[in-house]
Amino acid sequence: MWFNGGYWPEGVPHQLKDVEGVEMLPMWEGFIKSADDYGTWDNDICLFVYGPYIERVKLRTLFEYGKKFGTFLYDTLGIRKGDVVAIDLPNSINFVVAYMGCMYIGAIAQGINPTYKPMELLHSLTMTKAKVLVLMDMLYIAGPATILPKTDVKFLIPSNFVDFFTADEETIQKLGIPTAKDKIPNETEDYKIYWMNNIIEKTESREISIEIDVWKDPAVYLMTGGTTGLPKVAMLSHANLISNLHMIKPWTNLEPGMITIGSIPFFHSFGLTCVMNGALTLGLQMLLFPKPPSDDVLSETINKLDAPQGIMYTGVEMLFKRLTDYVHELGVEEYKKKYSFAEKLKYATQGAGPLHDHIRVPFEEIFCPIRVGYGLTFYESLC
Repeated sequence: MWFNGGYWPEGVPHQLKDVEGVEMLPMWEGFIKSADDYGTWDNDICLFVYGPYIERVKLRTLFEYGKKFGTFLYDTLGIRKGDVVAIDLPNSINFVVAYMGCMYIGAIAQGINPTYKPMELLHSLTMTKAKVLVLMDMLYIAGPATILPKTDVKFLIPSNFVDFFTADEETIQKLGIPTAKDKIPNETEDYKIYWMNNIIEKTESREISIEIDVWKDPAVYLMTGGTTGLPKVAMLSHANLISNLHMIKPWTNLEPGMITIGSIPFFHSFGLTCVMNGALTLGLQMLLFPKPPSDDVLSETINKLDAPQGIMYTGVEMLFKRLTDYVHELGVEEYKKKYSFAEKLKYATQGAGPLHDHIRVPFEEIFCPIRVGYGLTFYESLC
């Protein structure tokens, strides 16, 4: 019915085996192959937005950060293939570096929702038996300090957005980024503490070779939504992740150099796949916001960017509705005169729920078609 009933788009292969260029590799090796194939080593890969400031990180630099972090996990903390590293961070360069470090040494990356209350965090860490927790320093006093002694976490790695900023001190100070560095102890009886900025600054990366079975070895643990009870752990292998990326590409005609907007959190399978893994594996650039920006900020940010290959917006129904409402309040013609978003946006993908026509149609009249992703955490995100 799907293939013959007029529903399947022309030119989209019916099965993964019919997609050209598919090679099942461990994620880290896939990242390298992508950079070689697309020639993106010296391209900006991460564009992190905080207020008016945009921090740009080239792919080659990001790889070096990831190797340093992975080397530290392996050599200093003794983390090995199959050990779990929980990442309790908003979308940021920090998250990507921690994730890449895990992929480098075969550790399992577990995305954590930064809005978790202490008991939710305790449940999540207990389920996965995480040995390392990487978190935004401001989150420490809100819960981890009280529950970590009840978990298997032996190493805490606090971080802050400024760890990867290259601007001068005056510019950074004007951004007013909060920190809780003075609230976090230097050491505790239950776990050791290492700051991410010190790790990146002082660690010498080295070549570490890990044998990975892409079909059997987990790359990521994601927590399900909890609609049938307490959230459960979904184990996603390297093959789960890489195959899903190759499925997405023919549906959207993604081209190397396109910008994918990262408002959807990386602890969610949709943001993980369409933004972070998509950028690292399909030659895209990721535009990262620590939380979904207001529509004027989003539109102003897009004005600042060159996007000759276009932009893909990965979002949820609420974000598309909000943007459409903002355009109508301003006036469609006035919006298009003031902002270049409508001209640059080539694709939109929607997940985490249904997409109703009364939201889809007005958005598409202004911007572009929306592809709807069907998602179950344990099947990966986009089908």
